[in-house]
Amino acid sequence: MVLIPAVNANNLVEFLKNLWVFRKKSILLQIDVFDGKYCQRKNYVNLFFLKLFKFSNLIEFHLMIKDVDLNLEKYLKLYPSRVCVDMDEVKDYDYCYGLAKKYGVEFGLFVCEEKEINKSVDFLVIMGVSPGSSGQAIKENVFDLINYYATNCDVLVGVDGGVNEENILKFKDAKLDFIYSGSMIFKDKNPLEKFNKIQNLLKWETLSN
Repeated sequence: MVLIPAVNANNLVEFLKNLWVFRKKSILLQIDVFDGKYCQRKNYVNLFFLKLFKFSNLIEFHLMIKDVDLNLEKYLKLYPSRVCVDMDEVKDYDYCYGLAKKYGVEFGLFVCEEKEINKSVDFLVIMGVSPGSSGQAIKENVFDLINYYATNCDVLVGVDGGVNEENILKFKDAKLDFIYSGSMIFKDKNPLEKFNKIQNLLKWETLSN
């Protein structure tokens, strides 16, 4: 299971500070994008600095936005590794999926309930919390959803939201492909040290089983 740091910044200073922590690490970073229309939250994202710091192919955008069809390409132009959207916010799914493929970007969907996925998709992200601020308690049905999608869908599956040091090994036991965490990492006084600690814990647990 891969641990992916999630950047959900409130302002420019916090955004740059979070990026700076991992500037020398060749790992995937999740960048949350909230437009204030999809839900009440609107966070801070600066595409110029992502490009300036050469994070492009190390980025996974989680687009919590309205009008995905109209806004998707400006994020794809950064050539991220992956992008994830809410299927309910997509008007022309084939267009959006095809656009992502044109840019060589993997296309994923958020899921928060059990439902059949009958569209072409590269990965699924189970929402562990309601879209919004970091640090929320995880939803009770997360592990049921993990089991459902791992059983019924032949794609990579991850969980975003609600992950902390108390429950992270339960996710490892669920045999997820990847897991995202924001507050557990970035609210620590030494985010890089915390990331390495959790990463090593997951590796040790894997080797010991």
